[in-house]
Amino acid sequence: MCASIVLQLLVAFTFTVAIRKTNASKTKKDLNIMGLLPMTGTIWPGGNSCLPAVEMAIEDVHATDGLLDDYRLNYIWLDTKCDPSLAVDAMYKLLHTPPTKLLFLCCVCSHESVFTAQASHLWNINQIAYGSSASKLSNRTLFPRFFRLAIPDTTTNQARIKLFSRFNWERIGLIDQAHVLYKSITDDLKRRLKDTNITIVSKEIFENKPVTQMANLKNQDVRVILAGSYMNQGRQILCEAYKLGMYGRSYAWFFPKAFGVGWWEPQGENLDCTENELLKAAEGHFLTTYNYRNHIEERGPANLTASEWEVLLAARRNHSDTAYALISPLCYDAVWVAALALDRADKKMKQMNHPKTLDQFEYHDVDIANIITSEIGNTNFTGIMGHVAFGGDGDPLASLRIMQMNDGLYRWVGTYNPMATGEKIQWENGGIRWAGKKPPRDRTIVIQQYQLPLMSEYIPRIILASLGIILGLALLTFNTRFRKHKIIKMSSPNINNVMLLGCILTCSSVYMRATISTTTDVLCKMQTFLFTVGFSIMFGSLFSKMWRVNKIFSNKKLRRMKIKDSQLLVFVLLLLGINVTILVVWEVMDPQKVQYVGKDVQESADDNGIVIQPVTDICVSRLSVYFTVTLYTIQGALLSFGSFLAWSTRNVKVDELNDSRLVGMCIYNVVILSAIGLTLTMVMGNKWDAIDQVSDGFVVVGTSLTQLILFIPKIVAVMGRDNVGQMMLHLESILDTKGEPAHFIHDVTTNKVVKNNHAPVNIDERKTSMGVPSGLVHVIKGEGETSRGVTTNVLLTTIDNGDSSRGALINPLTTMKGEEETSKGDPTNPVPTINDEGDSSREVLINPLTIINSEKETSKGDPANPVLTTNGEGNTSRAVLENTSDQRPSENYEITPVETCV
Repeated sequence: MCASIVLQLLVAFTFTVAIRKTNASKTKKDLNIMGLLPMTGTIWPGGNSCLPAVEMAIEDVHATDGLLDDYRLNYIWLDTKCDPSLAVDAMYKLLHTPPTKLLFLCCVCSHESVFTAQASHLWNINQIAYGSSASKLSNRTLFPRFFRLAIPDTTTNQARIKLFSRFNWERIGLIDQAHVLYKSITDDLKRRLKDTNITIVSKEIFENKPVTQMANLKNQDVRVILAGSYMNQGRQILCEAYKLGMYGRSYAWFFPKAFGVGWWEPQGENLDCTENELLKAAEGHFLTTYNYRNHIEERGPANLTASEWEVLLAARRNHSDTAYALISPLCYDAVWVAALALDRADKKMKQMNHPKTLDQFEYHDVDIANIITSEIGNTNFTGIMGHVAFGGDGDPLASLRIMQMNDGLYRWVGTYNPMATGEKIQWENGGIRWAGKKPPRDRTIVIQQYQLPLMSEYIPRIILASLGIILGLALLTFNTRFRKHKIIKMSSPNINNVMLLGCILTCSSVYMRATISTTTDVLCKMQTFLFTVGFSIMFGSLFSKMWRVNKIFSNKKLRRMKIKDSQLLVFVLLLLGINVTILVVWEVMDPQKVQYVGKDVQESADDNGIVIQPVTDICVSRLSVYFTVTLYTIQGALLSFGSFLAWSTRNVKVDELNDSRLVGMCIYNVVILSAIGLTLTMVMGNKWDAIDQVSDGFVVVGTSLTQLILFIPKIVAVMGRDNVGQMMLHLESILDTKGEPAHFIHDVTTNKVVKNNHAPVNIDERKTSMGVPSGLVHVIKGEGETSRGVTTNVLLTTIDNGDSSRGALINPLTTMKGEEETSKGDPTNPVPTINDEGDSSREVLINPLTIINSEKETSKGDPANPVLTTNGEGNTSRAVLENTSDQRPSENYEITPVETCV
């Protein structure tokens, strides 16, 4: 049985061989086909993979019964190196060299086809391209007899747009080699994107190295990039992508066509990257290119499936030919397109009784050329690349293959079928492999996340503000508790209370900004209001006190001047009213609202284009600049004028009776801190957290320093245990029960002030002796005796028989004695007297010092020198500035005069 089967197979094989030999023995006519292939060169030497496929196709055509039985195909080709100038030259050589060519198979490179196809139809030759995807070649006016198996780049644009939509990519970037081919692709893409929500963020064109162009793409945060170039320039793109980190899971790269496996390997170009670096940058990129191979195992006219064909082709070519193997199916099918079209044309000509046959074609035979053109357009068969057919523009009606490079090899991941009625993309082989397990994003997604103040920043600010408020309340309590005390009374306690209130309000504004929850519009308004009102009250109080001192000391007339606290309060309210009016107008015209702004520091959440940007809230309004400048101008003018007043009264040294020097120090403090704080906030720009911290710090420090400068001396004077402080603290305790003056002494052995029971002083009960207790004055009383004192701030008084003599060396005191008698001092530093309401009354007299006693006698002297006063008996009283005096000890006591109250 087996022997019988083997015998039958042997007979069948012998019969088949005999038939082929019989057919081969027939005389066949030559149909000459010229071709151009890029066999060498550096641009795209893919002809080495194309030529074996062409030769195999011609053999299969010859072996197919019923196909061009009377003809033999001759393929005559030349190398073009993918150079259009060489291609045109080669075409003319073939056309002008016998025999006559019936068809033209050219080209793989698009720019070769563009130049050759514009001329070949003038010879009435139909041109079929193996590749050539330039969209310009679809123009039938320029290329009336041109057909191609490569899907045009316009079709690849359709597939790319579908991919963009599938993965929600709305921002793309383009980088193209300066070439007409890629310009046409870009123009077509821009036209197609008009009806979509996809935007071309940046379009870059380069000639040599795309250094600047790639940097532009990165700066504009483009992550989906379409590159158009030939292989050598494609490697330059990959190199720059590697340098800039524009690869990997966060990027999607598209190249226009398959350069072949290993195209990224350096070929002697001047590259700054190694082969491994180029491979790393190329990993994962996409090709939207022709469907090179039919994925369905179906048989074509050669009775071969794509798999069987691949085995046969591999057996006839070298391994060196496989670098551009993707083009081989197109080259094979191109020969079959020509053979099938010529076979149908031959049969049609026979039916028409055409006088010529195909082998008799001449370049002027337009009718034969038209028949061939028509039959090529009617092509419809299953080839190695899949279904082969042409549209009216000569472009193939074929599906597009989506390829992805994984691990150095291209992998078929999907098919785009433009003729499909439903979903046009079908995934193959498990689909796309994403490096990040999901598609990259088309931009950096900034997720703004509100960030509450850090506790390390929040707590110190709140503590400082709270301490400032507590300090203000404590000093307010102190000022109220001791308001009847001479030191407090002489410093205008009512104005001090107003100033303290302003400090408290200013510190309270910190709470509105350093909140532990989200800021609201109300908090914005409250922060501005509290700070402005608090500053107006605080600085207005300081300014008004300094103005009063300046007003008195700048008085050039011999008249009494009285400025009450109520007058100063009017000035404070006036300044406050101006600032509040501006705030009200601001609120009516353009109220402040909360706006969230991003911070400079961004923290990457992952490598897939997502970053988390902390945001903070700030208070803004459209007209804030104008109102802020207005407020700054007003406060700046007051600060400047306040500084001037402080400077002009810098020589006032009546420390016990007014605090003008301290107020001046406070104004300097406010001016300096305000200038520094404003400068720092302007320099910091958009560093909002730092601005808030600096602003709050200066607010608290400035207000606290102002309070301390003003009140520390008062606290020391009232609560201290030194001589001066004890004198002031026990002033009432040294008065007798009748309210008459008491005499006291300083016991140097015990360092205490006690009543003087040892050295009484002759003082007329109707008269008053006054002195300033800031220094120790030694007085020896007696008729006709001399009294001398040494102090820096003293009123030396000698009273005998109702006469009075007063002299003021540095800080003279103006007093009123009796009904008529008056002693006045130097007007450059007059000393105020304080009434029960805390108002100040100051009297001014010129220098030299004039003293009038009860008998209208006068004594004059220069306050810069020792002053001699003369009483009614002709005795003299001398006061010396320097710390020397003629003293007479009285046991262990020193007698110190102070003001006595009546």
